[in-house]
Amino acid sequence: MAIYRSSDDINNLRIRVKIREVPDESAHDEAKEVNEDIDGETKMIDWQQKIYGKFEREFYKDKKNCVTDLEKRYHQDVVNLIQNDDVLFTYVNEDEFSLVAEGCVSNSKIITELHKQVNNVLFMEDEQEFVFKNTDVFDFKESLIHSLKNPFGSYNFETMHIMADLGEYVGDTWLKAEYILCTIKYDRTQKLFIVFPDFTSFEPYYIQIQGDVRRIFQYYIENASETVPIDALLKENEIVNKIAAYQAKLKLQKTGINFDLPSKNKLNVYLFIELLTARKFEYNDIYVQYFIDLPKDWFCKDPSTLKGTTQTSHSSSDDNLSYLGFPFEICLEYNIQDPAGTHLIKTPCIYFEVISKDSWDRFRTEGLTYTILPVARPGSYRYNLHCLRICPKGPYSNLRRFFIGDCSSYNDITWTSVPEQFDSKVINKYGTDTVGTGEISIHINVVHQSQNFMADTRDEASCKHDKFILENLNKSSLIKSIEQVVEAFKIAKRKMIEVRKNV
Repeated sequence: MAIYRSSDDINNLRIRVKIREVPDESAHDEAKEVNEDIDGETKMIDWQQKIYGKFEREFYKDKKNCVTDLEKRYHQDVVNLIQNDDVLFTYVNEDEFSLVAEGCVSNSKIITELHKQVNNVLFMEDEQEFVFKNTDVFDFKESLIHSLKNPFGSYNFETMHIMADLGEYVGDTWLKAEYILCTIKYDRTQKLFIVFPDFTSFEPYYIQIQGDVRRIFQYYIENASETVPIDALLKENEIVNKIAAYQAKLKLQKTGINFDLPSKNKLNVYLFIELLTARKFEYNDIYVQYFIDLPKDWFCKDPSTLKGTTQTSHSSSDDNLSYLGFPFEICLEYNIQDPAGTHLIKTPCIYFEVISKDSWDRFRTEGLTYTILPVARPGSYRYNLHCLRICPKGPYSNLRRFFIGDCSSYNDITWTSVPEQFDSKVINKYGTDTVGTGEISIHINVVHQSQNFMADTRDEASCKHDKFILENLNKSSLIKSIEQVVEAFKIAKRKMIEVRKNV
């Protein structure tokens, strides 16, 4: 079997088939002859060309046997045909030809072995006397034969069989003996072309018929499609090259050639964040303020992107669901030149404050929350963040919230996690009265960019290894620190040698 891919139209396919009977004792010698001198029957067959065999001609000639539209069309064709004794004919895709239904035998050793295995599974009992039997629910035999006929279940193949009727007359009755010479399948979507068996190169294929007298036939299958002239092929290649150059030009115009690369030993982390929804808050008409806190060794080229405010969203559902749909993007830069990779890397945090505004322009803080940004690994992340609100003791704060609002009453929004100015070992928030409010959902896409990725080609195992990616980037800093130690050792050694010379 051979599998090809061709961009040309399948209708241009032409196959030359040659077949003849050879004496039994000279079969091996005949295989060495040049196939151009073989006598016998030769046909040029086009793709899906219907050629009628002897049995079909006799069958379709009788109008009583023709019921379907296809059979009626075959009847009209057979009536106009000139009677001949050709042995070559075809089954096209419309015929729905079946190996089992038509009782044909393939000359292919592979198919023969497969049928033997199927027969052994279906019809032979093993030592435990276990036999497969057909049921009304599932026909195992039919399913297995269908799998043999259609090994490529995900493709939509058109099929054509080139056949040979090597039967004989018994009196005036023709006893057919149909054999498959070649099966051709083609998928127009995938441009996939399958020939089974493949086109002959030197030695022919053989069909052996066992009977009172053993008969041996040899045949050739040749690709006789017209080749494209050299000048037309050169012109086609020129056009294809022009199209490819034009597409490359369009791509260059869209993408450009000047990509901003981070400096060595630095990592650019691109964060594409979208505030999706907010729900279950006390008051309606809310908006969200966000702020990103950058620890040491993290930088942002545009600090104005570290904070922002969404639009006001009104909700009318039962759980006060508000659709924010507010996207923004941030580019963070991690400096790995200075640290030696021995300390714990701190990651940035993003803080949110949910604020409501009513018709009297009273602003109230509905909730505070935060999350650590997933800068460690590139990918897509989604979070549902639960919010809380500080409730000072006494009625004054509640009256103030109701009548004039309590927005901007927090001096440090980072209090919800670890305060920015906190430098002690233990943080104590005991005694602070808080109340849980609503929740907001966010979606974050993370992209990494670094020249370290271009240095060495990582194998598949290392790509799948679940390690903190910044540890890999710290290798360059570690190497740099080792180089500094070696250089310092060389300087100390040189000074020691100079001191010894002076002594």
